[in-house]
Amino acid sequence: MNHNNLNFRNTQIALVISLAVLSACGKDAPADNMVDPLNIEDFGTEAIPRANVFDVHNAAEWNTATAVIGSSGNNRNYVINVLDNFSLEGTYASTFGIATGIKVSIRGEKKISLNSNGCLLVIYTNQTVISRETTFEGKDENELPLVLIMRGELIMRSGEFSGNSAGGIDIRGGSFTMNGGKISGNSAITSGGVSVLSGSFTMNGGDIRENTATNAGSAGGGGGVSVLSGSFTMNGGRISGNTSKPGGGGVLVFGGSFTMNSGEIRENTATGRGGGGVCVLEGSFTMNGGEISGNTANFGGGVSLYDYTFSKTGLSVICGNSSKTHVDGSDNNTATSADSGSGHAVYVGLYPNSGKFRDAAAEAGVDMYYNSDTDYAGFEN
Repeated sequence: MNHNNLNFRNTQIALVISLAVLSACGKDAPADNMVDPLNIEDFGTEAIPRANVFDVHNAAEWNTATAVIGSSGNNRNYVINVLDNFSLEGTYASTFGIATGIKVSIRGEKKISLNSNGCLLVIYTNQTVISRETTFEGKDENELPLVLIMRGELIMRSGEFSGNSAGGIDIRGGSFTMNGGKISGNSAITSGGVSVLSGSFTMNGGDIRENTATNAGSAGGGGGVSVLSGSFTMNGGRISGNTSKPGGGGVLVFGGSFTMNSGEIRENTATGRGGGGVCVLEGSFTMNGGEISGNTANFGGGVSLYDYTFSKTGLSVICGNSSKTHVDGSDNNTATSADSGSGHAVYVGLYPNSGKFRDAAAEAGVDMYYNSDTDYAGFEN
């Protein structure tokens, strides 16, 4: 007998037994998910056991996956691959139960749609959901937002949240980070695209477009984004084509803070308290970069300010309505009111500060309230 062959055979048997033991202990080997670049981006270097990866084709498989995730303990990572289009019943309960410390990456260029009132995703305390490629679609006459963040975390890398009549994403504690993708075609009485009720929203990229705040009264607003408490930081991306009847076609600030470091707020429309691009009813707006252009409102085509703290620095631009710098008019912010001094670029609406605002980087004494065709184009520096 060849002892070398016998030893090689014994080694093979031992390896098979070892793999079986690892599998029985719930540790898949080898950890081939380590080389998946999506996993590395979402989870770092930690391998994802095959038992934690769910391939989902329909509602039943989705419900099974979410139930298993919610009942399998805390501090675990999961992947849900959405492989077909399907619809789900709406819910107000946590999508992943009460499990904490979990991170779930939802992937696949398919669509999950609502077929009854409720939310498609509810993210609870210390739960993180990462969305990639998948479209989440709401419904008409819905009573709840498409996504509800309740002290959890949503990271949007790509995909879409669209078509819901009670708003796109509500943040009630926790955080939402948008790195790409699209939030579009949503509507609500007080806020169309993203509503920050508390917590934080950071926009690094992507598009928030063609959302609507429908309330014709003075309450609410923010076709694209409303900040009622908490904070919104815009580092990139575009907010465009949104509409608000109460005010703040692109962004409404009513009790929170908005910091714009880069990106575009463009071609939004508002009535009510104005602010085609941004309306600050109460709270703070700090503009360090980016551009607000091509917006329209009755007062403050670009920005309207009421009970506010406002500062503007750096290379940021709020376009006026002047042929001096915008020959073709495509970048002009426009105030449509016939009242004198309705403010194409910036309107300041409360005494004693009404009518005047200076930018240290602009000409001394620039009057943004009277930013007409014959005046300085305004905040273009």
